Amino acid sequence: MYVIIQQSESLFLVPRVMGNNLELHPFVVLLALISGAAVAGILGLILASPVVASMRLFLVYIWAKLVDADPFARQTPVRVVPDIIPVALPQGASPALGDPQPPAQQGEIVKE
Repeated sequence: MYVIIQQSESLFLVPRVMGNNLELHPFVVLLALISGAAVAGILGLILASPVVASMRLFLVYIWAKLVDADPFARQTPVRVVPDIIPVALPQGASPALGDPQPPAQQGEIVKE
């Protein structure tokens, strides 16, 4: 059982975690680990991911210079945050605590 858990962790979890941290696809990390192990053994396994991440940064820099873009512009992924659906409160209820307050009349100045 331990061998199955260890192998599944090293084949699926480690490339995904390293890929997210290095901003690389997990398949690229897996290929880097395989090629690093084939070329340099244990040292290749240790250095494969940092070398591929450095190569990616270098290539992104070269590409940005070729197309006259800012090579240091941070491209953060856009995260979609759902809108909060407004809840209709009963007339005269305060949105903070639900304490009843007299409703303001039109043209009346209300001090908060």
